Amino acid sequence: MKPPGAPDTVRVGAMDYKIDWVDSTCSFGTDRYGECCYTESTIRLNGQLSAQLLAQGFIHEIQHAGWDAMGYARDSEPRFKSEDVAVFAGNFWPMFWRNNPEALKWWLSLLAKEDVDAHKP
Repeated sequence: MKPPGAPDTVRVGAMDYKIDWVDSTCSFGTDRYGECCYTESTIRLNGQLSAQLLAQGFIHEIQHAGWDAMGYARDSEPRFKSEDVAVFAGNFWPMFWRNNPEALKWWLSLLAKEDVDAHKP
């Protein structure tokens, strides 16, 4: 189920990602809130999570898409150094939020919720 005000698509770099809102974690395992499929340009998220978990899961999956969009190897070794992560964040997140202002408004509304179950049916 799609939460109220949640986006259907977001632009990540040069790609438009479709967001599939699902009603459970059954399609991607019980220990995950969502998944990012680079080859399909699709992000799947459990729309029944609490507001705080939804905010975390959304950013987590966008981060995966962002790593791919910015040309970082998904599982490269050695792991990224703190400066690499800071450079990525400084370049990627302003671009993402500028390209998706409605998604930013929705995401910020999740963080403002005092009721952690606000987006559960």
